Amino acid sequence: MTKPRARERAFRAHTEPARTSTRALGMSYEIADARVADVRDKVWILTKVTFTGAAILWRDKAAYRETWIELG
Repeated sequence: MTKPRARERAFRAHTEPARTSTRALGMSYEIADARVADVRDKVWILTKVTFTGAAILWRDKAAYRETWIELG
């Protein structure tokens, strides 16, 4: 077995749970320069935002497990 094949097999073993259970995945993102329409609202609507970073991670590792983002 060649080294690239061994790495591929090892990588597949670590990523298989993510492929079979998308509910296990979460998202983390970082923003700057955010403007909120009304901070008193239960759901904040951002009128201006600059994304500075993002990551896909296991949902149980996320700081806020029930948050989500919608682009419209």
